[in-house]
Amino acid sequence: MTYTHRASPRWLFSVVVAVAMLCLSSVSARADDPESQANAIYREAKALAEAGEHEQAIEKLGKALAVFRHPLIVKKRAECYDVVGDVERALEDYRAYLSLLKPKEKAELASAKARIVALEAALAEPVRVTIVAHSSDGETELEVDVSIDGGTARRTPITTPMAPGRHRVALIDKRYVGEAREVTVRAAHPTTVAFAARNKRGRVTITTNRPTFDRVDLLLDATAVELKPEERTTLGRVERDLSAGKHVLVCRAPGVPQHETAFDVPAEGRVEVSCRFAESSLGVRRVWGFTLLSTGLATLVAGSGILISYGLDVKFADDTDQELITNKHIIGGVLAGAGAALAIGSIFLIASRSSGSAGAEPPVMWLAPLPGGGAIGGAARF
Repeated sequence: MTYTHRASPRWLFSVVVAVAMLCLSSVSARADDPESQANAIYREAKALAEAGEHEQAIEKLGKALAVFRHPLIVKKRAECYDVVGDVERALEDYRAYLSLLKPKEKAELASAKARIVALEAALAEPVRVTIVAHSSDGETELEVDVSIDGGTARRTPITTPMAPGRHRVALIDKRYVGEAREVTVRAAHPTTVAFAARNKRGRVTITTNRPTFDRVDLLLDATAVELKPEERTTLGRVERDLSAGKHVLVCRAPGVPQHETAFDVPAEGRVEVSCRFAESSLGVRRVWGFTLLSTGLATLVAGSGILISYGLDVKFADDTDQELITNKHIIGGVLAGAGAALAIGSIFLIASRSSGSAGAEPPVMWLAPLPGGGAIGGAARF
């Protein structure tokens, strides 16, 4: 009797499943392998470098090296650092790559050593670096204090030789908001470092020797200051935020000379300046002028009246053939002369202006009566 053996379908299925599971476990094991993970990241970084995205490639290569340190990954990062001009880091990675190579890899060893020598020579050659600063709007070039690698303050614009590699340039001027930059100087590539200086702020309080700022115009650095109604009529003081540094205040009011003053606003501090108009002294002069005018006119009228009375007495004495004994002519003459002097002197006080010579005073008037009537006078200025 002959028997024919036939494979059981169930048994064949089990074999297929076992083989599939073995393959899957192998793939999974390879995916979990650090070298495989690093290789996958390396390929992404290589594609970025070939596209010119070297900074992103450097970041990716750093992640790959954190997983697995392979010589090719170290070499690729050294090349990327070399391209972006970070000579110090490129040298560091080339030396690390050199230490990972085996003695039999003679061509790679020679190439790495040659590049290290070239980079060391490049580090020895200084590069021209220019440091400038401009206003935050970019329209005005500024002179500001900066430091290089923590050195003493220097005033921009600066052009100086610097060794290739990483440097720290800081804006340290007290008038501006501080700023520090890490600058990578590439070998044989002149570099410009530009700061957009932002002013520190301070506060100014403006007062006046007038009761209020009514009919007063203010200009800060030749720009009109818009006053609020309460600042103009009730507060008697104006406060504004200004950039730290030197400023000029001009105060104007009708009929009086303008007042101008320069002042410094401290960074993050406060300063007070005053609009001190000269009109207060002029006002006093005018008050005295009108007082003297009214007094002089009254005195002149009184003296004239006495002189008229004296004339009538003389006529009456002549008509009646009587002897006249009186001193009215003396009193009247003195009063009339004094009144005229006061009235004339008051004109100089009332009409005085600041446009005259500095420190000029009104003339001193004098008048003296003469015996028998009349008077003599004069004026002098000191």
